[in-house]
Amino acid sequence: AVVSTQSTGFEAGICGWRDDEAAHFEWVRHQGSTASWNTGPISDHTTGNTDGHYIYVEASTQGKGDTARLMSPEFPSSGPECQMTFWYHMYGNDIGTLRILLDNQTLLWNLTGGQDNKWIQGTVDVGLQGDFFLVTEAIMKDGYEGDIAIDDIQFVNCAIGADGEYDGPADITFEDMYRAFSHLSQYEHQDDTYWVLGRGTWDWWSSRPQADHTYGNTSGHFYEV
Repeated sequence: AVVSTQSTGFEAGICGWRDDEAAHFEWVRHQGSTASWNTGPISDHTTGNTDGHYIYVEASTQGKGDTARLMSPEFPSSGPECQMTFWYHMYGNDIGTLRILLDNQTLLWNLTGGQDNKWIQGTVDVGLQGDFFLVTEAIMKDGYEGDIAIDDIQFVNCAIGADGEYDGPADITFEDMYRAFSHLSQYEHQDDTYWVLGRGTWDWWSSRPQADHTYGNTSGHFYEV
């Protein structure tokens, strides 16, 4: 799955999202089929093959009512048309519930029970918010045919201008992510490789780009390895 300027596809890690340590178990970043028969995807959503990554919860090792919660980075604010879109896979006879919560309190989206054996898009209306974060919660049911997977999380029309005011519909760039995620590490680590938040340089000896794409100068940000 692809990580673009406004989406989280889990190819380079989990992109600042984190598991809730108070939950019963964790979301797992994975490739290919899950460990259980007759449930779970066989590939990620974006690439459609076993090279791509997604996150999921494994039902076979959990009991009824067990929960896993994945929390987004905290955003400083959002515009009135802000949405989170994502792709989910909920195939199996023992599928429990998938929920999206605002600040781990307010229910924004909810789905229970088995769905078709394919990736399906979901849309969450976030709307106008102050400081906020979202939580992706899976609640398990009895049985091993209950794997739930998610891929390609995208925030749409959520951009906030440099003055802190809403600038109208726009996709989130790394400039917005830098403001929103500045309390987190600038590094994303996966398989002994670090994604580094950087800026352009005019040094002749450097292989780094001279500017970002958004602003076209050295004040903008991008990620590099």
